[in-house]
Amino acid sequence: MLSTNNIYTSHEGEAQFYAAYEDMFSLWPVPHESIDVQTRYSRTHINVSGPEDAPPLFLLHATGFSSTAWFANIGALSRNHRAYVVDIIGDAGISKISQRLQSWTDHAVWLSDVLDGLVIEQAGLVGHSQGGWMAMALALSYLQKVNKLVMLAPAASIHPFAWYVRLNFVLLQHMIRPSAKSQLKMAAAKGPFSRNVLSK
Repeated sequence: MLSTNNIYTSHEGEAQFYAAYEDMFSLWPVPHESIDVQTRYSRTHINVSGPEDAPPLFLLHATGFSSTAWFANIGALSRNHRAYVVDIIGDAGISKISQRLQSWTDHAVWLSDVLDGLVIEQAGLVGHSQGGWMAMALALSYLQKVNKLVMLAPAASIHPFAWYVRLNFVLLQHMIRPSAKSQLKMAAAKGPFSRNVLSK
């Protein structure tokens, strides 16, 4: 049986991905530990580096990547922070999804659950592309849990995607596996972010 992440088309493909995932830690320049946090949506996998008593900092990767994409930055980012590098559920990575996220508020609830599971009341967030979008979702819904917010090329966070980008997402849905369609559908949908950012 394939993992509940369900982004793999075969056992062999899943095994190859897991092997490549572990190989990436040969590029990880600092010690790390791997932990799992149970949320209402998933068992979320997190790689953690940095001093245990340092301020918490969450790193959220772009679409199509995993937490290992931060290998070139983790050394600097974990020097003065306890860096929690998250495998976003439903994307490449080894988190196990049990319920798909359907909206930006679902993502905010999921991230809030992750912080609660780690017993972290407030943290900084650094998000790249989709990760920036998710970081903003948490800030809009649970501002009290965010003390720093850094968004690197955040997708559709300040202004909605242009119509031709949404069209490309819709067309792509016909060429990919059903498990990825919900992610694209959500990304292509018009969201409340541009309005909320201006009003808050």
